[in-house]
Amino acid sequence: MGVDWTIGVRNPFARDRILGKNAPPNGVAIATSGNYGRFVEMGDHRYSHIIDPRTGYPVEGMAGVTAVAPDATNTDAMSTGLFVLGTQASLNVLRSFPGGEAIFIPDRGPIEIQLTAGMAKLFVPLPEFAAAIKILPMPPNP
Repeated sequence: MGVDWTIGVRNPFARDRILGKNAPPNGVAIATSGNYGRFVEMGDHRYSHIIDPRTGYPVEGMAGVTAVAPDATNTDAMSTGLFVLGTQASLNVLRSFPGGEAIFIPDRGPIEIQLTAGMAKLFVPLPEFAAAIKILPMPPNP
């Protein structure tokens, strides 16, 4: 007999706060990749520790990605890969992962919480972030 988990999704712009809670069902794993835990600041710019292998430079444009998938290994790799790809390209990748869902937080203001349709069923935002929710339409199959 397992215990259900409720997991807070950190606000990447206020590290001591959360955006909401995620209640993944039993039998799935959850992982987050973000630019707010490990980074370097040079001048007025923050550089993420996550490197885009296509360019060799730190990823820009995403503050955080939380992924849910059936196993921890894929989920960890998926959150980092989706962070690198960004929202639109990630939607095509998610189609190939049965049970894969994600939350995307772009690195800009005002805060926007982008959810895949399946993640929208699992994520409950704090009341002050309810208006920041955007459900992402999946692109048609190629």
